[in-house]
Amino acid sequence: MKWVRILCGLLVFVLMLCQIAAPVFAYNESSGKVIKFSSKSHVQDRIKVANLPDANVTLLAIKEDKWFKYFQLTVGKRNKEFVHWMNVTDHDFQPKLYSIDVTNTGQEEIIVVLTTDRDKGVYINEAHVLERTLVDKTDVVKEIYIENPRIIAAQKVNMKRTKRGVVLVVDGKSTFIPNNKLDSKEELPQLSMEHFVKFTIEDNTLKAILLVEEKPNHYYGNIVITYEYANGIMKAEKVELRLG
Repeated sequence: MKWVRILCGLLVFVLMLCQIAAPVFAYNESSGKVIKFSSKSHVQDRIKVANLPDANVTLLAIKEDKWFKYFQLTVGKRNKEFVHWMNVTDHDFQPKLYSIDVTNTGQEEIIVVLTTDRDKGVYINEAHVLERTLVDKTDVVKEIYIENPRIIAAQKVNMKRTKRGVVLVVDGKSTFIPNNKLDSKEELPQLSMEHFVKFTIEDNTLKAILLVEEKPNHYYGNIVITYEYANGIMKAEKVELRLG
């Protein structure tokens, strides 16, 4: 029996080691990248990356190579883990925290804006809206789904060629771009909205801005998506083109 207990103890120890050593993979929807995380998630390794003292909210993460990973959001005395969030470590692109009522419900939400990609000609934000409620004198946070801005743009933006140029149709509204403003001589130029996605908050309203470009690097303007809270999610209320 003694040997059985020893063997069982060794087996449990080996299983614990395997669990500690196992890597974690996360797919990030906004950047389309699969990121491999190391398995360490010790609280003492986390550093503060953003803070809202007046709202009693702190965002912490572990810094590994060029990424902040294994995020923890502290709201009052409550901690919540977000192990699949990630943000580049560049000093100019740190995570951003807001405490604003973007749902128009009279209660401020916590908004986290992350930069998930920053490379040559690429800038990608990812936003998270967290509902904050008080249950038994304890803060409870619940994430509110945000419609993907790139999917919205793909559904709402169309293009057609005329003899004099290109007509961009954005959410039913047409904008004409003459031939002398087009770089491409193709029958129908290829437009891209994949390389720049930025989330902003204007007048307590969540917005996403996507750059409209013709390859290579010729910009027409921005697709601006204005969100509203409806049926429990952040939905696209308006999609418009701003030329520039």
